[in-house]
Amino acid sequence: MLRRLTALCAASLLLAPACQSDVGGVAVPALRFNGALLGADGDLAFSATSVGGVTSLALEVVNLGDAPLRLVGDPPVRVVEDSALAFAATQPSLRELPPGAAAAFVVTFTPRAPGSATAVLVLATDAGETPDLSLALTGEGLPGGFPSLAVAVGGVTEPTVWDFGRAVVGAASSVGVRLTNDGAGTLTFGPASVAIVGPDADQYSVVGPDKLALGASEAATATLGFAPTRCGVFDARLSITTNAAGDPYLLPLAGDAIVSPLALEGVTDTTLIQVPDLVTVASADGSRVAVANPAADSFAGALSLAALDGCDLTVTGRMTAADVGYGGALFASAAALTASGDALLVTARDYATAWLFDLSGASDAAPFTLSTVDAGAGHGRAAALAADGSVAVIGQPLAASGGGAHGAAFVWARPDAGWATASEATLKLLPTDVAATTRLGQAVGVSHDGGVIVGGALVRRADQALAPAVLVWVAHDGTWGEERVPTNSHVRDPTATLLGSAPASSDATVTAAVTADGATIACAVAQSGGSVDLSLFDGDGTTWGSAGVDGVWRETAHLRLAGSVGWRFALAPDGSFLIGGDGAGVVELDRPEAGWDDAVAVSRSWDLAAFGDLVLIDGGALVGVLDPSGALQILWR
Repeated sequence: MLRRLTALCAASLLLAPACQSDVGGVAVPALRFNGALLGADGDLAFSATSVGGVTSLALEVVNLGDAPLRLVGDPPVRVVEDSALAFAATQPSLRELPPGAAAAFVVTFTPRAPGSATAVLVLATDAGETPDLSLALTGEGLPGGFPSLAVAVGGVTEPTVWDFGRAVVGAASSVGVRLTNDGAGTLTFGPASVAIVGPDADQYSVVGPDKLALGASEAATATLGFAPTRCGVFDARLSITTNAAGDPYLLPLAGDAIVSPLALEGVTDTTLIQVPDLVTVASADGSRVAVANPAADSFAGALSLAALDGCDLTVTGRMTAADVGYGGALFASAAALTASGDALLVTARDYATAWLFDLSGASDAAPFTLSTVDAGAGHGRAAALAADGSVAVIGQPLAASGGGAHGAAFVWARPDAGWATASEATLKLLPTDVAATTRLGQAVGVSHDGGVIVGGALVRRADQALAPAVLVWVAHDGTWGEERVPTNSHVRDPTATLLGSAPASSDATVTAAVTADGATIACAVAQSGGSVDLSLFDGDGTTWGSAGVDGVWRETAHLRLAGSVGWRFALAPDGSFLIGGDGAGVVELDRPEAGWDDAVAVSRSWDLAAFGDLVLIDGGALVGVLDPSGALQILWR
């Protein structure tokens, strides 16, 4: 490390007569270190170095004159008066330097014994009467042993890469770096020896270390930062140069940044956009979002597809009833996507056929059709696809028998030969007590692998009051739920009924969701007066909440939030948080480590009006909402 440098000021460039020439210009030699010129007869001090170790400093010989400069001698760079035989130098890369040119060489200090060492560096040129440059060299050898660098970042020892993850442009994060000498000698750091290098070095920073020399087992600290100024994925490395063997140490750095909120205007028109249960926003991945609006195009209905690549959000397609040969109204009543974004399920209100689009290939591929012979009023009001694409579910909340709209849901299991061979629904899901149940299927959901299916409904309690409920069907032996008595292989009763404690009016809408593993289920219902009751049921995928009687389970937690009849929510795939919102804004609730409880409060909020469904993208890192203008807004959590 350079301890002191004598700068060559502008005045020193005035040439002595001995360096002048009457004809042909003048060559002016100088030495440069770390971008600074060294004065005549200057000095260069090396950092303390362990015996057996080596410290290297890069210098340049520069021609400041207006005539060519020639390096002479064999060799032109020599180390003389080396008291401890500890210094050495390489030769410049050029022997003749045009005006303004420079040639690099390296001086090394390799102490053979503890103690001080001195030498003189001499550079021979043909510049006038005083052609040689000299530089005093000093260094100190430390007691023997070889230093070794150990690096820990954020408490992780010797990471192979440090990933800052995703950040919003303009935000900053940092992590501590611990640098330890786990060798026997002294570990030293040179000037600017801890730095960020690579194509995106400007997006990262490092401060420190707080010590420049470390004895055995000693440690220094530094701070590594990520503060993106633009959207993108950023590649750089943390470089640490010391006197230890094998340096420099290079740690790959990763991080990406997005703009939040990221808005895409004109995704759908605003016809009745604020009507609850009208617009569906669907996404189960981080690259594709579907917005279904049955009121678009004068109630013919239309669905828009948007693509998100991290920095850009663009409309990639639009589907209408004409694209599937449907001549009725209210196409795109509901929609659902798989996790890969390769399959899209679209329904039409009160129509017995739904369409399953394969988005993995050509955009003009004909959709598969999913039909049922006993669909009726309300069919297609809700839809869900298993994230792995194995199961499709469609709700029919107005299905009736015996005069009551108890509702139903239909299930299609993907055949081994693929969806092209699917036609009629595999199963029809009905409540066990049809007389006590109203509008099953107004919301439907399915776990990642299709093993747990849920349907939102209203259920009459023992006191005859209606309450929000979720009916659950669990897969076993190639089917779901329980066998109906008398036996009907096409109709299945629920495995369990999860009952909320809040009251509900007969026209209330129950929204429901299930986690990827089926272990947590939630439902919500709006109340008059501007509040929403939210019921959460924690379990293990076979039981939920607290046991009641006759297969009815009670909620784990009951939360009351501010909200309107348009309040909708999305449950994180792992159940760790919940996002909800309406025209008044969007809020987040985080699950405590011990599980959901009645004391959970809003942990975060966004002042952004949301209409229709809220969706979680990229594992819940992003939230998608539709605003009053028909724009799709992507928020970063």
